[in-house]
Amino acid sequence: INGPYINIDEATNLLLSPIQMGANLTQTSYYRRQVTDACSTAHSDTITITVYSNLVAGTIGSNQIICYNTAPAALSEITAVAGGDGTYDYQWQKADNINGPYDNIDGATNPLELSPAQMGGNLTQTSYYRRQVSDACGTSYSDTVTITVRKRIVYPDIRILACADHVINLTKYIDIEDFQSIKWFPSSEFSNLGDNNGTLINASQFMPENTYRFTYEVTNSCGTSSGVLYLTVIKDNSVTPFVTEVRVCYEQVSELLLNTMLGIEVEGSWSFSPTVASSHLTIISTGQHTGAAIFDIEGAWNNNSIPLNGNGEKEITVTYTTLGNSCTSGKSYTLKIIITDILP
Repeated sequence: INGPYINIDEATNLLLSPIQMGANLTQTSYYRRQVTDACSTAHSDTITITVYSNLVAGTIGSNQIICYNTAPAALSEITAVAGGDGTYDYQWQKADNINGPYDNIDGATNPLELSPAQMGGNLTQTSYYRRQVSDACGTSYSDTVTITVRKRIVYPDIRILACADHVINLTKYIDIEDFQSIKWFPSSEFSNLGDNNGTLINASQFMPENTYRFTYEVTNSCGTSSGVLYLTVIKDNSVTPFVTEVRVCYEQVSELLLNTMLGIEVEGSWSFSPTVASSHLTIISTGQHTGAAIFDIEGAWNNNSIPLNGNGEKEITVTYTTLGNSCTSGKSYTLKIIITDILP
């Protein structure tokens, strides 16, 4: 404000236009008018054009991993808003996808905190949150916080066909995040296993052509869930799949662990009609689910290259070959997967 002042080219009118003032300003600037006659030179008062710094929305925290159908901890401000004109309006937002769209959360205008109730209470799917800040200069957004929801621990009945001389890795048939341990009942049948968290079973200890029923409990950081295992021991080539058609709603089932559903070991030769559906099959080759085949139901539903049938459903035919062994030769079977958006 104390100068020095520089003449603006051709600025000799009674009015000073925005273009002559420098158009889009990036820093605070000062202006005055100089008047000269034969006697002397005089200056007007000084006008200040204050330019605010860029509006910065600050940061919020923090990312969380929670169990299915539980409430997250509140979100809070980590670093404060800066810049702008200093008069801020706050609005917290939520999305089901990190790329949006983000929707305003009703009543969530507290700059310092977003409560669990405002976040949606008990969550059943991964959700994303950010804080919007607005002032006279514009709008800015904080970083995005991710609340990851672990899958619900729900198990169907597991049906397994096994040769009498096979050792079966049961974790092929049980899909769980953050696996910790498994218990079998009656435990006496598995007393000779001793290692690998009780996930191996030797079918030779059971009579061929009989079916045995066991209950099990699987534990992870979210708790314990139980299920039922039916083990049928065979000695000839009578292997047939338990399931030839399955109907699922993508809003209820995000993926299928095919080994569990079919109850048959598959050698890995999977083919699909339409063929584009094959992009949604994942063969797990490492870790506890070695050899498991996982089909992404939600991904297939959202794939526009897989057409809808006349009922507004997606039909996918899977052809697979069972694993040959000492008591049966490999055979080809088909499984029809029907995906719908109608809840049963």
